[in-house]
Amino acid sequence: MSPIRTLTLASAVAATLFSTAVWAHDDDGCPWVNPLRSAEETLAARNAALAAGDLQGAMCAYAKDAVVIMPGSVIRGRDDITTSFASFAALFGGEMPTIVTQTSTYAALMITYTITGPMLSIPDGSDTFVVVAGRIVLQTVHATVVPTAMAP
Repeated sequence: MSPIRTLTLASAVAATLFSTAVWAHDDDGCPWVNPLRSAEETLAARNAALAAGDLQGAMCAYAKDAVVIMPGSVIRGRDDITTSFASFAALFGGEMPTIVTQTSTYAALMITYTITGPMLSIPDGSDTFVVVAGRIVLQTVHATVVPTAMAP
């Protein structure tokens, strides 16, 4: 590759990384994120916000047009994902999942987890996250929900 072509490619990459579209706040108030943030860093930020009781902050880890796929349903967009999370938290009494395993590459991450709430539990949860430009764009969810009294 010629030096001029290399410089042009480098300039295009730099312009993309430092454009206002990547680094600016979302119009819904989410702060900028490093577009090079890994899946592990993105999930850690989301989980820290959830642990602090900051649902809106946790939802900023998701792209505005993110998709969550669960058996039998698809949730589209950050607003609907936020509503779903609020319902999930209510079902499990605000309990946070205990992560059992976490396996990742740079842009994708899979966790297995358990959660025990006052009424309902998940003994075998598994979620996969795909991260693009520092935000979750796709999440898949598998979980068997059982009454807590029946959880192993």
